[in-house]
Amino acid sequence: MKLIAVTGHRLSGKSLFASYLHRKYGFVLLDFTHNVLSPMLRKQGKKTTRENLVELAMSLRKEHGTDILARKLWDKASHGKHVISGIRFPEEVRYFQKMFGKDFVLIAIECSPRTRYERISRKRTKEQKGMTYEQFMGKENFPTEKIISETTKLAEFSVKNEGKKKDLYEQTDKLMERIYINKARK
Repeated sequence: MKLIAVTGHRLSGKSLFASYLHRKYGFVLLDFTHNVLSPMLRKQGKKTTRENLVELAMSLRKEHGTDILARKLWDKASHGKHVISGIRFPEEVRYFQKMFGKDFVLIAIECSPRTRYERISRKRTKEQKGMTYEQFMGKENFPTEKIISETTKLAEFSVKNEGKKKDLYEQTDKLMERIYINKARK
């Protein structure tokens, strides 16, 4: 297996899951924000805010196709084994399926809105300080968020992440064992 892609809603634990794969299993960590969008925003002299990221991503998708971010990561992901955190659109999944074939796996990280809100409440960044649950849920209507439910349906595997990091890591280890066993059988 060469590419594991991770999808899920904001604060579901995608980055934590991907970082664990990096640390424990040696996957190279990639994501659309750090590897594609943030560098583009810096070149434009803009800050990396959620709103700027969404605006840039949607502009690129409108101009170049919904799979543009996947295509921009292709060069980085085409050699070795990688994990990409933050797959949002079904077209990104289809692009990676086409490019990697049986060496591609999509994993959905599932987490309730209430748990995700509690996580954002603990983060307390300037942007998130004092955010109400209703405001948090309002951000679920961003174009890059609304599509995630459709994308998670394409996942071959899913992980529930309602607990502590330790629980996620244990589930991840079990999942990696299942993935390797399934891939060996194919």
